[in-house]
Amino acid sequence: MFALQAVDNAHILSMLSLSQQYAEAGGPDGLFQTLAAVVGSTRRWVHFTELLVIDSWIFLLYSVVYRFALVPRALAAFGVLTVMLHFTGIPLPAFLGYSIVTLMGVPMGLSHLALALWLMAKGFAERAPSQAAP
Repeated sequence: MFALQAVDNAHILSMLSLSQQYAEAGGPDGLFQTLAAVVGSTRRWVHFTELLVIDSWIFLLYSVVYRFALVPRALAAFGVLTVMLHFTGIPLPAFLGYSIVTLMGVPMGLSHLALALWLMAKGFAERAPSQAAP
């Protein structure tokens, strides 16, 4: 995740450097337009890959808390569903031209907030330690 974020940040800084060079050149140029398209699309692909990795980790989190009933199952199931919704929305801009990834991520933000509030209010249920067989 750290490596993907570093690459994403490098692409953002490359876009900044390119825009500064464009401003110094004083106007439109075919080379700048081509470079802008390449740098922008590369950043988009890296960002989408990063989102897929994040969603995979969050899916694992909600699956574990669901499986072991660490929080109410309805809350964990809501989290799993919101992650799947966001995961579905990530490839839409690349393949279908839709740009609703942010809107499809809003429910996931609500599930994170609900999980955080639940854990702050209730915490994990205490369980008796299991006895190991001699």
